[in-house]
Parts: sequence; C-alpha cells; structure tokens
Amino acid sequence: MEQKKTGEYEGNIVSALMIETVKERQEYSDGMVFINEGEFLMGSDLGDEDELPDHLVFVKSFYLDQHEVTNADYSKCVECTRGHGGFDTIEPQQPVVYVDWKNADAFCQFQNKRLPTESEWEYAARAGSEEKYSFGDNISLLETYAWLKTNTVDKGLWGAKTVSSKKANNWGLHDLYGNVMEWVQNYYKPNYFAYVRQSDNSNDLNVPENEEYPLRVVRGGAWGGLHGAGTPEGLRSAKRYAFVEWTRSFQIGFRCAMDIPEKN
Repeated sequence: MEQKKTGEYEGNIVSALMIETVKERQEYSDGMVFINEGEFLMGSDLGDEDELPDHLVFVKSFYLDQHEVTNADYSKCVECTRGHGGFDTIEPQQPVVYVDWKNADAFCQFQNKRLPTESEWEYAARAGSEEKYSFGDNISLLETYAWLKTNTVDKGLWGAKTVSSKKANNWGLHDLYGNVMEWVQNYYKPNYFAYVRQSDNSNDLNVPENEEYPLRVVRGGAWGGLHGAGTPEGLRSAKRYAFVEWTRSFQIGFRCAMDIPEKN
C-alpha cells in the first residue's frame, strides 16, 4: 500500500479543522455573517474633519447581522418595545426605526449580542476596499447597493424599504449604505481619530465629551435627506454622524454584532 506523503496528511488535518470550524460558525451564524479578523485603513484623509487622519486599525473576528434589525425582529423583545411607536412600525421586514441608542443596545443584549463598534462597522462596510464605497468610487453603482435619496424621495417614494432588497457587498452584508442609518457602540468625538491611531475590539470605545448630552456615533447614511444622509457623500464608508443617545428618528435603526464564542 502506497504511503501518503506528509503534505497529504497535513492537508487532511487542515481540511478537518476547517470543516469543524465551519460547523462551529454555522451554529452561531443564524442571520449573521462571519467577519474574519484583519487590518484596514479607517477614516479618510479626503473626507470631513472628524474622519482625519486615516489610520491603521486591527479588528478581531466577529459576527455581524446580515441586514438591519427589522420590525418583526424587534417585536420579539417586549421590554424594548415599550413606548416604541411610529408610522414606520407596520411592515415586518422593514428596518425598525424610532429606536434610541439605549433600546438598540438593550435589544442586542436581549439577543445575547451587542452593537458593533465603530471600527467593526466601517471594516464590514468597506469589505476590503480603500475607496469611498465597498465597490469602488463609481457613484452610478450606488442605487444597486443602497436605498438613498435618488431612488426614494426624488421618485416620490417615502420611507425605509424591505431589508436585503439591494445587492450585498463582497462580504455578504446588505444595507450598510442607505436605507436607515445605524447606531454603533461608540460615543462620538469630533477629534477621535486624531489621537486614536490604532485600536481593536477591546479598546475601541471612549467616554462622552459632554455627559449631559452624550453623543453616539451613527453610520451608514439613509434613504432621506436628514443631515445629507441620503446623498452619495453621506453614504461613504468613512462618513460619521453624531446624535444624542436618546434620539428617536424615522431614519435611524441598527444591527447587532456578536463576539466569536470561545471554546471551553
């Protein structure tokens, strides 16, 4: 019987490990996408002042919801839905809106998840790209990937749209551009990038500049014109928005992230 070469044995071992890893990921990936760890250039030297300077960031592996949390998803959390209302709560597969930061955070914790950090969000939105968008700089492609002002308000269509109805980015994530803006974990500081040059999931958070009016970061742009969020400029991967954490808006929603479960 011909003996297998060492390389063949190693290949079988690696394949077995990969299969086991995939199985483990699938157990925790219901509606979520596995985002592999890596480094990327966060921010933009050509963007707004609060995006300066672009800087190298390492992000650990994590899971991220494939699309924004929907009205149907949110209705499963009774504590979260108390006091929640608005005309955009009717369609079950549209993103939930009128949710402030604390309720978004509470919902994610209810699901044994958390809000993504700002660096995780941008890393996932870029999906390996260093251009304005995950697909490059070609603005004409935006309507393929996003609901924004040009294919909603400008055409007489008002409000958020069904999640995942636009093309996913190269990492399988929908609606990171447009539809609704998204809360992330971080407090907002306009000069944050100037002194945080490198971070990971453990030190990515900061404290509010004004505890009386704590600002949180919001990302992703939206379908409408709130603060220019529905424009091509407002949908860039590096674009940052800031809202007081008790803000409830018809153009702000969220999605959840989850750490990779540790082996016992």
